[in-house]
Amino acid sequence: MAKVLVIDSKMSKIKPDWLGPGYEVVQPKGYEDADILRELSGIAGFFTAFRPVPAELIEAAPDLKVVARPGAGVDNIDINAATRCGVMVCNVTGVRGRSLAEHAFFMMLYISRNAWMKDDQETWLTTPPIQLPGKTLGVVGLGDIGGNIVKIGHGFGMNILVNTRTPDPGRVPGVDVEFVSFDEMGPRADFIVLAMPLVPETEGLVRSETLGKMK
Repeated sequence: MAKVLVIDSKMSKIKPDWLGPGYEVVQPKGYEDADILRELSGIAGFFTAFRPVPAELIEAAPDLKVVARPGAGVDNIDINAATRCGVMVCNVTGVRGRSLAEHAFFMMLYISRNAWMKDDQETWLTTPPIQLPGKTLGVVGLGDIGGNIVKIGHGFGMNILVNTRTPDPGRVPGVDVEFVSFDEMGPRADFIVLAMPLVPETEGLVRSETLGKMK
């Protein structure tokens, strides 16, 4: 029976039979490095959500065949080390797009409605809130997450700007979007949501020069 080790406390509630016949999901006694290292004998797979999977951990598991993450990004996994050790890295696209888009709007509403201010503070009483309808939303990336953000923004009555490598209006049917460059988006948008993978080409996209062009 193939053993799959959960190395991230965020996935601690997964049951031993979660993968079905032929597999055993192993939960360590703790999630510190020492707890994980004690469980590596005979482990064929790692499950992680946000916990980093560095080269040291991959190299310490002699029977490891796969590292799986229930999300689109794999930037917390050392891909080069996995490739070098013959370990497959798997992600799962399309499972978190809606929830991440909702979280982005939660943050936008939190800021817009001054939710961090207590109602007994003078600043809360004197600072006007912002309403989202009519505001301009910039979305960078039009995958599953970006597409959901665009749809929700449209529902709020926002103007939508999109920056993507593949400007296809058919990705969000029924929603009027304007495709722009990232440099053009900055001065026009009231909110910008980054919905693209963290790769060398996108790392450092937002920096002091970028922020200086924004409202």
